[in-house]
Amino acid sequence: MTHQENDPAWLSWKKAAHYSGLCIQTLRNAEKTGAFQSRMVIIKGRSKGRRLINRESLDRWIWSQSEPQSQETR
Repeated sequence: MTHQENDPAWLSWKKAAHYSGLCIQTLRNAEKTGAFQSRMVIIKGRSKGRRLINRESLDRWIWSQSEPQSQETR
């Protein structure tokens, strides 16, 4: 995965799913095991927060789970 300087460091579930190509439920299950960093952001005065996923830790987790491609499939 290549990054540009203006890529956000933190992603919503929807953006993390789009970015990684994985479904939101797969990401939620992995997050519950501590596979990558996430933070709940709650703005004072609001009743709900938003969980954000750290893009770099998501990348590290994806690379740790993936297998190298063989020369034949490239």
